[in-house]
Amino acid sequence: DESNNLVNNTKYIMYGIVFVGLVLVLLEWSATIVGRNVDSIKFMDYISTYVGAEIKNLDIFINQKFFPINEEIWGQQTFYTVINFLIKHANLAVDPYNLDLPFRISNGYGLGNVATTFYPWIYDFGYQGVFWLTLIMSVTSEFIYQMTKRCHRFLAPLSRLFYGGTIVPCIIFAFFSNKFYESMDIIFITLSIIIWIGSNYMFSKENNK
Repeated sequence: DESNNLVNNTKYIMYGIVFVGLVLVLLEWSATIVGRNVDSIKFMDYISTYVGAEIKNLDIFINQKFFPINEEIWGQQTFYTVINFLIKHANLAVDPYNLDLPFRISNGYGLGNVATTFYPWIYDFGYQGVFWLTLIMSVTSEFIYQMTKRCHRFLAPLSRLFYGGTIVPCIIFAFFSNKFYESMDIIFITLSIIIWIGSNYMFSKENNK
């Protein structure tokens, strides 16, 4: 069993390496598809800039700012979509605003305005925000994952689709920006959890009968 697990783990690791390699090779080509002009940029320069810009932008931000940055709205960078939802639908007495995402240049290279998911967390809450928001993200993701495993067989495919199509991309793209807290619609997740619990209860009750 241990040898089989080792083989399976090695296989998944190799799949991951091949996948990352393909993504890097196709990265510059995909930029032309969306209309970016990369003809004047060397391939390795483009890859290194695109992959490393997030960390460099975060480094520049940390070295230039004192944080947390106290703004009018609590958590306005981290919970941007939630706050805008409340402005539109709950008559929250706050003027609409835009995210503070300045474009940066370092050593002649344009780094864009992406600075990993830590940027808004540090911006709003300082270093302690990194700890607490990471904890919330991990606990929430694990909770939803465990729910997908316990769902009735009728709901299992839908649960896995929700987890794989919503939660997993948010975690993966956290390297680029605050996808988890930007994409998590409170009402949608709450309704999903209620539907899962209610459906599982009803199906389990019917099976017991």
